[in-house]
Amino acid sequence: MTNNIVQDILQKHTVFKDESVLDVEYTPDSLMHRGRELGSLALFFRPLLETPGKASPVALIYSRSGTGKTSITKTFGGIAADMLKSKGIDLKYVHINCKFVTNMHALMQQIVRSTTGADVKGLSPDLMFREMYRQLDANNKYLLLTLDEVDWFIKRTGEDLIEQLTRYREELSRPKRLAIIFVIRDSNIDTMAELERSKLHRTFGARMLKLEPYTKEQLVDIIGQRVQMAFRTDGSVPDNIIDFIAEMACSIGDAYYAIQILWKAGKCADNFGMDRVIPEHVRMAKSMTDPKVRSEDLLSLPRDEKVVLQAVANLLRKESNIYVNLSDITETYHVLCETYRSKPADNRSVREYLLDLSRIGFLDIKNAKSKLEASIHDVPIGILLEVLEPMVAKEHSD
Repeated sequence: MTNNIVQDILQKHTVFKDESVLDVEYTPDSLMHRGRELGSLALFFRPLLETPGKASPVALIYSRSGTGKTSITKTFGGIAADMLKSKGIDLKYVHINCKFVTNMHALMQQIVRSTTGADVKGLSPDLMFREMYRQLDANNKYLLLTLDEVDWFIKRTGEDLIEQLTRYREELSRPKRLAIIFVIRDSNIDTMAELERSKLHRTFGARMLKLEPYTKEQLVDIIGQRVQMAFRTDGSVPDNIIDFIAEMACSIGDAYYAIQILWKAGKCADNFGMDRVIPEHVRMAKSMTDPKVRSEDLLSLPRDEKVVLQAVANLLRKESNIYVNLSDITETYHVLCETYRSKPADNRSVREYLLDLSRIGFLDIKNAKSKLEASIHDVPIGILLEVLEPMVAKEHSD
């Protein structure tokens, strides 16, 4: 009986031909509307591509989510490896997401394992790095390493990954066999504290690349590309549906959000036994798709930052203003801390938490004339609090 249920489902018509190309981890062979940015990476890493071994370049990519940071680095890594292979040079590209790595020791293990396959469990991070480099040297290989979502790692562990790895890199003798791309989810470098900003400029110089949000026209192209790859070519996703989804996503320029709506709209069509996606399926998909409240992102925030975010959301839910000021946020934060019976951070820390939340896209900040105000533009407050409130309450009860 159970087998029959599964077989019946699989025998039903579906609008899809390959759902895997709608997965968040999928990188298309042809990357749309990022040619200029790929060109910038080529300029940044020209020494690696033309004279490998003479320099060890590093670069920083930053932007909000859904702008193609991961796709562009993976695409560039593949191109770089192929270019050097044609010259008889062995370049390995390694891409690691740091978001859920717990400490520097675990991260270095993952880097070494992905690069050489060696087991270096008993070594310190410094010795792991040196052993990896020794093996690269012994085998005459080069490494282009991308470390994605570095900001989450630094926030969670307190370890300055960028500083440590650039120091390791600088200590190495020639030939230089390592180049690194650091990726952070930060919408605006200019909102960073002066010390952090100057440190980034010292480390990366001109090798900092910001990816702008996609426009509606660009989203139409990206969605259209995925439709051709993922759906049956029988008009299952008409042009007006592609335009409708792009219109929904263009306010935040988030391609990931648009692709999630597309996939869920296709699922709605399948669930209703229809052979094409209609506007109502898109509306249903949008109601199930939250562009900014991903529980794993909220979980990664330090506990006090979650409470500060809740304070902002509570104020915005009560107030008619679009922005709320620092004084009111701090007061509401203290009230929440009393409710949770936790010790509040000082006022300066609250300000820093707000700037951190802005950098990773949870808040929009105005900081004119030394007066800081915060707002939430990209998600309904009710949806955010529905996820955030029970999460914060649970953390304080554990």
